[in-house]
Amino acid sequence: MWTVTLVLFHMCLRLSSMAPRTLLAYSVILLLVVGGFAYYYFPVTPPPQEPSSYTPSTVNYRSSAEYKAANDQLTAGNYEQAVTSFQKLAETAPTPAAYAASMTMLAYSLYGNGDIGGAAEAYKIQIRNEKGNTPAGVALALNELGFITDLVEDNPEILEKYIYNTPPYSDYLKKANGNYFMADIEIFKQADALYPTAWSKYEIAYKEARLLYAALNDTSNPGSVNMQDLATDIQANVLAGDKLIATEPVLASVLSNAPAMWSQLYVFRAFALDHSNRVLKTLSDAHVNEAYELALPFVDGDLGNVQNQTMAANARFFYAASLIAREGETAKARIVSLLSFFGNPSQTGKGGLSSANFIKYVSLDDPRINPLTSEIVRLAALSPEFKKFVLQAGAQL
Repeated sequence: MWTVTLVLFHMCLRLSSMAPRTLLAYSVILLLVVGGFAYYYFPVTPPPQEPSSYTPSTVNYRSSAEYKAANDQLTAGNYEQAVTSFQKLAETAPTPAAYAASMTMLAYSLYGNGDIGGAAEAYKIQIRNEKGNTPAGVALALNELGFITDLVEDNPEILEKYIYNTPPYSDYLKKANGNYFMADIEIFKQADALYPTAWSKYEIAYKEARLLYAALNDTSNPGSVNMQDLATDIQANVLAGDKLIATEPVLASVLSNAPAMWSQLYVFRAFALDHSNRVLKTLSDAHVNEAYELALPFVDGDLGNVQNQTMAANARFFYAASLIAREGETAKARIVSLLSFFGNPSQTGKGGLSSANFIKYVSLDDPRINPLTSEIVRLAALSPEFKKFVLQAGAQL
């Protein structure tokens, strides 16, 4: 089975040198989502709502030696070769679905090679629907463009030059009064309006939860955000996403071979419920804990997979940080159990590199903006395994 683990690590290292650290930790964890989505383009069960897009010629194309060779170049980190290969594959694609597959993998290769503008344009071509892409395909390309925006959200120059440089994206930025973070939410909302999935719903809820946290801690500008309304909207998006998980088959097909992606989505969901509940207070601690617990089984079953190792570590960190914030040391037993994971190299494996980078950048963030930052020291005091891990990562304690 094709994986994108090597690409993931190269991209994490590239990212750390490309963007300022503020909120960069969020960007590092989002790499997992981008990486997991690439599973869609390896032969999987076709989405039943759009069977016409998955003809035998498309399946054969994605199973061809040329396509597999291009994937091998990508996973090995040979980005320049992968770019050339996927460009050629896009030129010879026999169907719109095959073209979309090649263009998305081309975008991923371009990003790995440091060409953010090229990657963004590859997604924009799909969004412009020049080759007869389906509504679901256009929406998924919008979601991916939103993820690129997430990854460089602290670099206005790149955002202005490559993302929000042309309509309709410049219109999204104008609607958001020049706020790039809000314009990124608009991209996900556009994807959701075109073809709603739990992916876009949970992403919107997660980003709104970050806005809510910042508002809760902004003592200099009280009342700048109607926190009750924002928290209500967050939980409404989560509920809508929950319903779509059960009824909308495209995302399930997309993620049929991507457990780390499922885990990531459920971490987003839990984070959104957690922070919205700090305003609404409609959920018990047990309910919030259950939301975090749901993220673990997807990746714990195969910790030989580097993506799974990374996501298993990050999900535990998010969960433990939430526990210490909400329940304090009364949750010590569960926190210690979660963080013991970091003391077993056979579990963290190479995935520890991404998780270590993630936690390092969390430790450097402004605690008024990042809800995880202030919890690292408290967690390290409870877990010797976690303390050793974060010190080795270069985190500040």
